[in-house]
Amino acid sequence: MSLALTAATPTAAHELSVEAVRALGVERVIVTVDPAARITWPTLAQELIDARKARTGSEAIEPKAAIAEMKVAVLARLNEKARAVLGPPLRSTLSGTRPVIARVTMHQLFIPNTAGVLVSGLFGGATAPGAQSGMAVSVDFVDSRTKATVLSYPTASVTTQGGYKINMGTSGLISHDPVERMFADLDGRLRSWLLKS
Repeated sequence: MSLALTAATPTAAHELSVEAVRALGVERVIVTVDPAARITWPTLAQELIDARKARTGSEAIEPKAAIAEMKVAVLARLNEKARAVLGPPLRSTLSGTRPVIARVTMHQLFIPNTAGVLVSGLFGGATAPGAQSGMAVSVDFVDSRTKATVLSYPTASVTTQGGYKINMGTSGLISHDPVERMFADLDGRLRSWLLKS
């Protein structure tokens, strides 16, 4: 199953001045998952099955426990990648005196497995929906003290060609990891939006 996303979603400009935006200071980046989010990530699911089998000798697990395990793993992986990819440039761009938390909300995520990418690419080409990873995310900048939302980047669609690639030690837009590639793309869009450039 694939996302019905487009590579570039127009985003309306925000109302704050660039000076007011630069006064914000990003303390940290956190990811939350929308309770209604549709997450499709077969590679991560297989990693969990393999780890469980190595740990217990069996793949068997109660369905509710498997879903809970997957939710925890998805959130952990998304937080790890968001902090690594979005954290440093956002802290550099927004290094003012008003502390905020950048809260990234994942509304939808699709990361195909390698076989899915190959089949979709073979029959539909590289731009076929099943041959691309995609996510729908929004970002809220929340005042660390008052917990009030200061600025909201509306839900945007981000896609990248394929799923996981051979790890050649690259990062950002050319990373082997599709989540990292999509967060790197989001970073460029987000910082341009913040600074109205």
